[in-house]
Amino acid sequence: MDLLHSDHTYFYGNFTLLYGSPAKDDSIHCMTPYKCTPTLFYLAPIKLILLNRIHILNIYRKAYTMKKHGVNPLINVGKDGNVVFYVVDDQMRIRSYAKPKDPKTPKQLANRKLHAALNLISAQTKELRQFCYKGISTYKNSHNAFIGLHKQFVRCAKLNPDDICQNIHWSIGSRPGVVAISLMRNESQCLLQWSPGRINRISDKSARAVWVIRNLTQCCWEWNLNAGIRKDGETILNVNSNNCRDEWLLWLFFYDPTNEVFTVDKQIYVPQDVLSVSKEFDERNTSNWDLFDGIVENIVNERIEK
Repeated sequence: MDLLHSDHTYFYGNFTLLYGSPAKDDSIHCMTPYKCTPTLFYLAPIKLILLNRIHILNIYRKAYTMKKHGVNPLINVGKDGNVVFYVVDDQMRIRSYAKPKDPKTPKQLANRKLHAALNLISAQTKELRQFCYKGISTYKNSHNAFIGLHKQFVRCAKLNPDDICQNIHWSIGSRPGVVAISLMRNESQCLLQWSPGRINRISDKSARAVWVIRNLTQCCWEWNLNAGIRKDGETILNVNSNNCRDEWLLWLFFYDPTNEVFTVDKQIYVPQDVLSVSKEFDERNTSNWDLFDGIVENIVNERIEK
């Protein structure tokens, strides 16, 4: 047995292993914290067994996580170390793995920055994101849909990726929404009022109001998925009283639970320490930000066709 000749202390379960030079019988003297009687403990065989088990587990992990051959499931397909196994016309081929180049062009860096910003927003607003982006065709989950749609929206609408919070849409609906929003606030309370807009269905009257606030001062998100009824035209914002005078971005839209449809969302900017803000919206959608619903529809249809 080849053991280290320098003095070390090892902890193994309830045993404290103290050893220096190897004993003549290839054993180590160790004692438990509660007993003073020396006990013989063979470290090398156990170490060898553990290493063998780890090696076997790694082999099984690679075997079961790699993609399988379409005809013979016993054949792995994919990267393994510095080689790549791939199939062409049911024939297994192998090539060396070439590490991809990363030139870090300005376009690449801008795309990575945008992706990181969207990923952070998605993580901070999990409940809201799942409510708004669930069940979109061709996307695996709401997280992928939120990031993928916004990345393409920013590119297609030629928006500034640095102002990502201003470019966010929380509703993917196309039905008409509010035509005017008014916000009044003081030191402890905020009142949000709106003009309901066109109500074409009976269920539109009972549609739920949903508001979302991005607090630009505190860098946090707040929302309410059931803030009131559309026809009522007003609701009290249950925000933290300490944040009532902060700088905000506010979104408002409606959700019809009967038909499971959203209206388009509208956004207003609320400067810090400003107590009253009002804004009317033009249904002609003249800004690039208002092109979201049309761009999303085209993106989803293209993905379905592919």
